Amino acid sequence: MGMMNNPGYVYALAAAALWAGAGTSAKLLFNLGLQPVELVALRLWISAGVLLMVLAVTGRRRFAVDRSSVRALFILAPINIGMQFTYFTALSYTNVATAIFLQYLAPVLVALWGALTGEESFTRRTFVAVSLTTLGIFLLATGGSLRHLDVSRAGLISGLASAGFFAAHTVYSRKKLASAHPLAVLTCVLVMAALLWSFYRPLWRLDPGWAVPGFALLMAAIGIFGTVLPFWFFLRSLGLLPATHTITTSTAEPLLGMVFAYLLLGETMQPVHLGGGLLILLATGILAGGKGAARRQQGRERRTVRADHPAAGP
Repeated sequence: MGMMNNPGYVYALAAAALWAGAGTSAKLLFNLGLQPVELVALRLWISAGVLLMVLAVTGRRRFAVDRSSVRALFILAPINIGMQFTYFTALSYTNVATAIFLQYLAPVLVALWGALTGEESFTRRTFVAVSLTTLGIFLLATGGSLRHLDVSRAGLISGLASAGFFAAHTVYSRKKLASAHPLAVLTCVLVMAALLWSFYRPLWRLDPGWAVPGFALLMAAIGIFGTVLPFWFFLRSLGLLPATHTITTSTAEPLLGMVFAYLLLGETMQPVHLGGGLLILLATGILAGGKGAARRQQGRERRTVRADHPAAGP
């Protein structure tokens, strides 16, 4: 019931589902010979182009960003790049199970940050939910066996870095929602990220293979349904929920990705994987059940926003 009363959880689950679908599409593109570095570049440019077209059609009112947010958006852009690049780097040094498990330690970091800074209350409910999520991700990624983890020093560093970037992106994005529309935040971040990534891999140096049947369709799907929409849903969720609740709920992505891979790619799924997924869903239910505490937390944050940004409105 708590989940249905607050659409923030629905937004986070929608983001997780779309990211999971993008992961399945990415696997198909990798099978066609696309390199991860090229995927990141194309993903950023397609999503940035789509958002700029939305800007041209709808006008600039929702895309307005005040001066106090510009500096923060310049910080979010490299964080967004780092989140993607370090994850793919972890994949190159380890295996999929290890990379997923390390990146989705991010909810633990967000919860610890909220507790240390006083931005969120680290309640017993939060501790139980984050613990269940971490265990669920471990079961999903490894099937319950440590033998499936392949940890080298470079893989461990890049994997933990991806978790740190994911956590930083979550916390910092949420702060900026107080003074900017989520669409403005998303557009600025993705456009700047595309421009910054061009210094590493210029668009004119890409040779992704557009002539391959189905390539353009898959790439467009990743750009729109795997980037623009899920990031927008994620930012909407951050505007309605504490950061720990949003990022914990979004950890349903590995479960949904495994389901999509099972249905579309013929990959195997074991009962232990389903058990891990159930733990993640249970954690989301625990957080959603604490709607009273979440509302009090939201109320405290809104009062802080009004004190810091008197012109931000109710």
